[in-house]
Amino acid sequence: MPLDGHRKPAACQRMAAGSDEIERACEVSPGCELEPEIEIEPACEVGPGYEALPVSEVGPDVSTGEAGLVVDLALLKKGFSPTPEGQLLLDGYLDAYTEMNKFFQIMGPLFQVVSTDVQSKVRLLREYCSGEAVVHYHTLHSMIDYETKHNLLTSKAKPSGARTLLRLHRALEFVTEFLVVLVDPTEEGSFGRKVSELYGRTLAKYHGLLIRKTFSGILLLIPKRQTIINRLANGNSEAEKEAMAEMPRVIQTMKDAYNFTQKLYQDNDLLDLP
Repeated sequence: MPLDGHRKPAACQRMAAGSDEIERACEVSPGCELEPEIEIEPACEVGPGYEALPVSEVGPDVSTGEAGLVVDLALLKKGFSPTPEGQLLLDGYLDAYTEMNKFFQIMGPLFQVVSTDVQSKVRLLREYCSGEAVVHYHTLHSMIDYETKHNLLTSKAKPSGARTLLRLHRALEFVTEFLVVLVDPTEEGSFGRKVSELYGRTLAKYHGLLIRKTFSGILLLIPKRQTIINRLANGNSEAEKEAMAEMPRVIQTMKDAYNFTQKLYQDNDLLDLP
């Protein structure tokens, strides 16, 4: 699920060759370097052992955080919460996004390309936060103001901070809605279908036909709802209960951060920043 709506050749090759599940379940088109053309058949099966994949194998950045959880929910809430002055700090936003990215990692190898795409964008924004213009990359507001005044928004030399953050912002809507489905026990039997549908309502708006078709199919292959929850809690039943109790507050904080950023970009006429 590329955040830019296209796939770079290297990332596309990782999708085609780096995931055993995709190789077993899908046929990769030779045209992948231009756009992924992975045809996912709804009835295709994920390889043996996929559901039992332990947390330790889903990615190098997955580690135990708060209360034994893979994702530190307290850090996630803190980073997406505004300051008393009503600002979102860029550093805090990126800290929260790094935690949020672990949700992609615990979903298994099919989502490692997505996780890597997120990491590259977070890394680029952190470079701005520590670069020569660091004072202008303190909050989301200050970043947009600075890049607007200096005509950096559509720079060809390097993707602007505002453009990069916009791609993360769009994915935030998807992950927030994904968590809403995750905490709903009534969705167990139709989890993959529900997640595929919410992708169609969120990130798919920014993707071409081939990518929409690809990832709508891939999302049908995600692990079961309870499997993802088990991975989130490292199999700890007490940690799972605490996480499910805290998740509504986490979701609300993420929704507030999304709405804040959406309005900021809308007010500056940047929601369609290329």
